Amino acid sequence: MRDQDQGGPELRLPFTGFYQSVHENTFDAAAEASGMGPDEVDWPVVRLGYAQAYMREVARLTGLEMRFSRISSPEFYNFGADEILVRIDEARIAELHAGIMADPAQAASLRDRVREELSPRAGFAPYFSADLDDWGPIGGWEPAQLSLLLDHAFARAGADEEEIADSIFDRAVELVAGAPRSAAYIAPEATEDPSP
Repeated sequence: MRDQDQGGPELRLPFTGFYQSVHENTFDAAAEASGMGPDEVDWPVVRLGYAQAYMREVARLTGLEMRFSRISSPEFYNFGADEILVRIDEARIAELHAGIMADPAQAASLRDRVREELSPRAGFAPYFSADLDDWGPIGGWEPAQLSLLLDHAFARAGADEEEIADSIFDRAVELVAGAPRSAAYIAPEATEDPSP
């Protein structure tokens, strides 16, 4: 595991992103509930607060202590989705792994998840082996491998993105209502001279 000086490795939470997802629908409903139009909201501020609330709910559901690190957004959404990145202490990750591997049914479920996610297929040549036993001791796993372990913990806890979005809806309304776009903000298209 890497990044010991930062409080554990940076891991990706199970999250489908903001764009065209249940979370974007939550934002639309929150804007409507707060009486704000989409152009009146400082969306980066809302996304940051929402990602932190989402992380807290995932931590509660999985029983894992985690710290928010950052949001990573793709330059173009046709190449990827937003990611919520968190840090979890290495000792806690090792405990999670040991607990899963001590339960034969959970160990088999994790092996199946790894095989399903990392089996080669058209357009996908995985970097990591699809056989969990090839990964070696958890202390040598990369963040992408540890994120699959976190995905497994999320599924094992019965966590569901839509249910999480519903459970933090009130927080989304607070965030939208508390993040009005500055009156000094001028939309980029408004700064251009109109065509004759």
